[in-house]
Amino acid sequence: MSDDNIEQGANTLHTRFRPILIGILIVGLGSALLIFLFAEIGPANPLGEPGESKMYVHDMVLYGGKTNMVMGEFSEWLGSLWHGKRLAFTVAAITLLLAAAFYYFFAPLPPDESNNND
Repeated sequence: MSDDNIEQGANTLHTRFRPILIGILIVGLGSALLIFLFAEIGPANPLGEPGESKMYVHDMVLYGGKTNMVMGEFSEWLGSLWHGKRLAFTVAAITLLLAAAFYYFFAPLPPDESNNND
């Protein structure tokens, strides 16, 4: 492959870079906004939350120790990120991470000065 073809492919990517990045941000943040606006609060558990019971906490510590209790709380927290308004914040955070990764890996580099001197 000649250098002209490589430069032409790089220029094509550079011209598409900004619209792709803006598209990622618009779609992701727009989706997060829609989720936030239309998210409903789920019904409360009529039996109460199991983690609030002293017997439940005692059994969790008895069977698995403190690590089991911490992992149970972590699992509940992680599961809560995928419902309601928290889902909107999760989608927004994932969008920003994806856009930052795209910018980091595909941003056009400044021209190499050593090639201009040849």
